[in-house]
Amino acid sequence: MAKTHYDTLGLPRTCTADEIRSAYRKLVLRYHPDRSKAPNAKEMFLRITEAYEVLGDPARRREYDRLLDAQAAASRRVAQPSPPRQPPPAEPPGGQARISVTLAQEIVRLTVLYSRGRIAEAERLARYLRQRAPRNPVPYAVLGDIERARGNLVEAANLYAIAYQLDPRNELYRMRHDDAARAVARNQRRDPVVARRRQSVAPLVGASVVLLACIYLVLSDESPVLGHLAPVSAWTLGAVVMSFLSGVAIGASLLVGGFLDRFQSTVTTTVGRLSPNLALASVAVVNFWLAAVLYAALGLSQGAFNRSTSRLVGAVAAATVFLALAASVAGGGLGSQMLLWGGNLVYIGAVCGWMVADALADA
Repeated sequence: MAKTHYDTLGLPRTCTADEIRSAYRKLVLRYHPDRSKAPNAKEMFLRITEAYEVLGDPARRREYDRLLDAQAAASRRVAQPSPPRQPPPAEPPGGQARISVTLAQEIVRLTVLYSRGRIAEAERLARYLRQRAPRNPVPYAVLGDIERARGNLVEAANLYAIAYQLDPRNELYRMRHDDAARAVARNQRRDPVVARRRQSVAPLVGASVVLLACIYLVLSDESPVLGHLAPVSAWTLGAVVMSFLSGVAIGASLLVGGFLDRFQSTVTTTVGRLSPNLALASVAVVNFWLAAVLYAALGLSQGAFNRSTSRLVGAVAAATVFLALAASVAGGGLGSQMLLWGGNLVYIGAVCGWMVADALADA
């Protein structure tokens, strides 16, 4: 297995940009999964793509070269014979030991900030630690999660790759990198015409299901099933089912259309903790509008917006409003109750549809 991106492309570190492009074109044609019958064609194609994404960008190449230099310097230090033992000098106040302890504390603080959804602070600290502790994988992994949440899959894959190189025993880093790299490869192989068609048709399917649910609410003549509960006294069984099915259709259609990231990538973070986005789902079970307000507040104050979550929340809010309008036409007080509580069921259904569609995509 190639040790560096230069080895993957078969080039020396002194190679030019033209040589990188030329080697990439030749290797892609050789190992493209649709053209090559080699057993390792898929793995090589992903590695070649990742190598080109890093080395083909001058800024990323400079950063990668600095990482290689740091690794080489560390290897040389390990290989050098130990000098004659001398009494250790007294550690001055604020010396190297104190600096190491401080950096370790900052790494812990980074994981706490990120797990609590304080993304803006976590990003600033991760970029600072990447300069101060370039051989620690945690800042690269956290930045990879942040870039993926923003939809920057190529940058996320590169950051995960660095984190895994620095800590090869961490399988979570490897899985995150492989998942992001596969997503990049899928996007590159995808026919642009088919992709645009999916982006156009899939959301229309979800919207059609919501429209049919609205028509059902207008035309149905059902008796309430929860009349003894004042907040939902006007709810019928059909309203419950239609709200949930509308959510399922929204979640599945947005994923199929490419508007949502893989569900699994939003469940956990590379620091091994549950994603802050799951907290939104738990609040939405109580009240969707409260969850949406909290999400917007955190997003504006902490830079914690997630591309997939933002799209899902927006779609659920729109569907809830339309279902409430249809229920208002039917009368009986269901409209106001649907507006207040319907988002809970729609959002739960959307998460289920997102999850199931993602699982079927791997089948």
